[in-house]
Amino acid sequence: MKYVILVSSLVLVCMGSCTSSGLSEGNQRDDVIKIYNTNCGICHGKDGRKGLAGAKFLPESELNLKERISIITNGKGQMMPYKNILSEKEIKAIAEYTMTFE
Repeated sequence: MKYVILVSSLVLVCMGSCTSSGLSEGNQRDDVIKIYNTNCGICHGKDGRKGLAGAKFLPESELNLKERISIITNGKGQMMPYKNILSEKEIKAIAEYTMTFE
């Protein structure tokens, strides 16, 4: 029960505080990292290895780009969907960024 309350609380906090800052033309990588850290880092961690609330270890993922985009867009398991929070361009950029984790 405590686990369910913790996960629910984290989702509510993230829904209330996670906003996208958009991708600028000049410094896109820094923007992607900022958006990732704000929206994904709470559970996945800055290096994709945190694993909070059942989050997958991203460096070990064998998902291709299309599959990653689908999960970020629609959510999976306890992960909420980001289709109404981030733009398609931001979602794709984050999916690409997660493929750089080692």
